Amino acid sequence: MDSNMDSNMDSNEGIITGSGMFYPKGFVVALVNEPDGTDTIRQHLRDANFDDVRVFNSQEILADVKLIEGRQSFFDRVKMSLSEEGTPREMYLEQIKNGASMVLVRAHSNETIAAAQAILKANGGQRMAYYGEGTIRELR
Repeated sequence: MDSNMDSNMDSNEGIITGSGMFYPKGFVVALVNEPDGTDTIRQHLRDANFDDVRVFNSQEILADVKLIEGRQSFFDRVKMSLSEEGTPREMYLEQIKNGASMVLVRAHSNETIAAAQAILKANGGQRMAYYGEGTIRELR
């Protein structure tokens, strides 16, 4: 197994569930089609006092997906394909396969969710959602 993949998976603690599902509880998530723009987004978020900002490029994400899928049992894959997670996952993956990066911002209140959303949207963020306690709220 590639040690780079393992270290990348370790940095994703709290983002990937034990069964391999992407569920970054407490984060606003957005895709950004301009990978060079992620440094600007990160700086704007830090300037707004967001201290937990994570950026993953398409290669990192696709490597993690491959690793996770290799660890899943047949029943885990069936469960994921039947869950609501399957639809957003496929939408995210299609854009990521085309080179999009993913930005995650920890947000603790409606105010911080709105602030993160505004910064992301102003800087090209797409397919934004907030992953709360058992709910995924689409942000427009």
